[in-house]
Amino acid sequence: MATEKQILANQQNAQHSTGPRTESGKRRSRRNAIRHGLTAETVIVTLENAADYRAFERAIKSDYSPQTAIESQLVCRLASLL
Repeated sequence: MATEKQILANQQNAQHSTGPRTESGKRRSRRNAIRHGLTAETVIVTLENAADYRAFERAIKSDYSPQTAIESQLVCRLASLL
């Protein structure tokens, strides 16, 4: 459990962590999920075509014919990884 001193220090540090303030900083931070790949389920960047990806995903689903919701999610995940 945190001490009162640690809690106070955390609260003071939080005042300095307010995120990007400039427009360029905000634009840059919007792309963090794509750049890091930490929160992106399926990344379709500007160089890729969303319609092509959907067609590819349909082909993968057709190949594996998922029968349950879990299988369907796993097949979609496989498509995104490929």
